[in-house]
Amino acid sequence: MILTAENFVRNSFKIIFGAVTFFVTIAGIYSIIFPAKVEINYEIVSETNLLEVDKDISNLLIQYAGEDLKANDSNLKILLLNIENIGNKTLVKDLYDLEDLPGIQIKGGRIIESPWLVNTSINNSEYLKKNIDLELIGDSEIRFSDIIL
Repeated sequence: MILTAENFVRNSFKIIFGAVTFFVTIAGIYSIIFPAKVEINYEIVSETNLLEVDKDISNLLIQYAGEDLKANDSNLKILLLNIENIGNKTLVKDLYDLEDLPGIQIKGGRIIESPWLVNTSINNSEYLKKNIDLELIGDSEIRFSDIIL
């Protein structure tokens, strides 16, 4: 077969079309096997006891907000949490259900002071500092505002 300009163009088109089809197929298979998803990870970084009484000392009264902690066998702790989106998709405002925003629920304890933001990642720190709203619901739940993570 003699290679003419017409055959060259036709063969080049077939090769290019085949390569594009191959890469689109691979991308489609990849997106089916590994779909983009939001995955929020909650990690307790530190748990610090503010007070620890090991011995029974008579007449010792330890109170917080008028409650006798020793009599109730209670303790005061500070929890430092790391919350991050470890998924491969950004959590945008369109993905939130405004009636059921994400948050944290404490079981076996209660929250006695409103939480606050300690530190943020480098890529969105100013945005988070300006836009995050940590709402205390009752004494055991913290709800986040609809921020982009």
